[in-house]
Amino acid sequence: MTTVSVQRLADTFVEVADTLIAEFDLIEFLDMLSERAARIVDAAAAGVVLADQRGRLAFMAGSDENVKLLELFQLQNDEGPCLEAFRTR
Repeated sequence: MTTVSVQRLADTFVEVADTLIAEFDLIEFLDMLSERAARIVDAAAAGVVLADQRGRLAFMAGSDENVKLLELFQLQNDEGPCLEAFRTR
């Protein structure tokens, strides 16, 4: 089990709160969120894939270019660990 740094988590919450402004940009926020999520748990990378009302998944953001390619490959081929996690909840 990974231990989460309390300071890293607190810093991330401050950054998230700083996005609550009129000029809020969702894609910038999701990019920042994926980068911080990877850093908080010392992961190599993290990505954000969201589902619409019909359950169709779409890649939204990633902490690096490799995540984007991996997620798009999984979505294109309709298989992979992210899709399996979504389907099995």
